[in-house]
Amino acid sequence: MLALLLARRGVPVTLLEAHQDFDREFRGDTVHPSTLEILNEIGLAERLHQLRHTKVYGPTIETADGPFRPFDLV
Repeated sequence: MLALLLARRGVPVTLLEAHQDFDREFRGDTVHPSTLEILNEIGLAERLHQLRHTKVYGPTIETADGPFRPFDLV
């Protein structure tokens, strides 16, 4: 994020990554609403929404009586 913001201001940056891929074993696989707000402020939310994704509204627990949703994140 900082590298992007600095580059937009004309500051030369070099971004180094220790890993050769973005395997989800060490990366978050969710984007929280507060993060989406920040991405929207810097003009990246629309591009993110164009990527294939799944919206999660809360956990679903399968029971003998059918699915049970203890709470909703909306």
